[in-house]
Amino acid sequence: MSEDKATTAKSITAAEFLENKDRCTAAAIELAGQKTISAKLHSDLRTRFGDTLAGLIVESASLQTKARRKFGDIPASEHAVWWATRRSLQQATPWQVAKLKAGWFGQADVLDLCCAIGGDSIALAARGGAMTAVDRDPVLVAMAGANLATSLPKAVWQTQCQDVVGFQIPKGTAVHIDPDRRSDDKHRGTRAESFSPSWDEVVPIIDQSDSAIVKLAPATELDWQPSDRPSHRCWIALQGTVREQALLVGDSVKMAGLVDQQKSAFRMAADGSWHRFAPKNAIDNQVAANDHPGTWLIDPVSSVRAAGLTESFAATHSLGTLGGLSGFLTSSDDDLPDEVSAMATTGRIVWTGSANDRKLRRELRSHGWFPETVKCRGADRDPAEVFRRYRDCGDVPVTLWLGRIGKKVYAAISLVSG
Repeated sequence: MSEDKATTAKSITAAEFLENKDRCTAAAIELAGQKTISAKLHSDLRTRFGDTLAGLIVESASLQTKARRKFGDIPASEHAVWWATRRSLQQATPWQVAKLKAGWFGQADVLDLCCAIGGDSIALAARGGAMTAVDRDPVLVAMAGANLATSLPKAVWQTQCQDVVGFQIPKGTAVHIDPDRRSDDKHRGTRAESFSPSWDEVVPIIDQSDSAIVKLAPATELDWQPSDRPSHRCWIALQGTVREQALLVGDSVKMAGLVDQQKSAFRMAADGSWHRFAPKNAIDNQVAANDHPGTWLIDPVSSVRAAGLTESFAATHSLGTLGGLSGFLTSSDDDLPDEVSAMATTGRIVWTGSANDRKLRRELRSHGWFPETVKCRGADRDPAEVFRRYRDCGDVPVTLWLGRIGKKVYAAISLVSG
């Protein structure tokens, strides 16, 4: 669907949305099936619903494909849509990540603070135990309620419109909190003190709970840990991209099977399955610095690198570095442990040499290969441009690895499995 004008829900009241929800839903379902919105149809919507409510209907309808990827499909029996604005959908937690975190609360009652449109709330309510979604924005709370109603019976959840600063946490209730990390509609922040609520306002909230999880930006640096309870920081990647950093405090650390005052990295697939790398001890052996690729090249997943665990990953699995920790890792073993393949892209090398254009083109053509995947670390090359340059060299797909050791840029080729 395309539209000429951006829309927001800023001037809509929660009462307007709730009073017209069924009519809005019907209109949004109708719009979601159309590729474009004509001027006449837009005008008709404004006549029926008013400018602001019509804007929300158009915006939510245009976001249904993205919303279904993030929240999951709506059952065919449900006459519903996922309610969202562009900003709220961008900030919402994907269902796979939300489900993972929800499991770390067990059956405890949970408050989902700064819930927005309910990405985490849906998973928290689905796991068992009571769940209350709280946000200071009444329209977002109303939209979260509509999204929860699409997924779950009302008996397991409720919503509440309230500023979470100074919020009193009932005894025995766990807390999930997602501070707003955008200072405006375009820019994400990574400094905890610039979040809303700020870090100084978040700490008194999680101090009241025996079990808490704080959603943070992947690049957030946090020099804080509780003195009387365990804590753990993990980075979660979904389909190759780090989606968030999560700070676990109290009982959630044990429920997740993680270690106090340590870091971990998770790799999640589209179906919600996951693997993790969670070192239990400090590094006690040296990581070898290699001057050429071995039998294997290994590129740890983005969450391992974001967590600063590349050296630990290499040491744990006896891997060497190529051009430092920012480069690829390598191994000369005949086979790699499953634990390495689960948390890294790997390739058994069939050729390695100079990244010189003429030599590389000759090698690819001699075997009828083309670089279906191009991986670069330290080499100043654009993967898309490299793909185009060598696409006509053959029909057999391979992975082309380009890296740097000192001043030398090297190339390596691995076959595509299957």
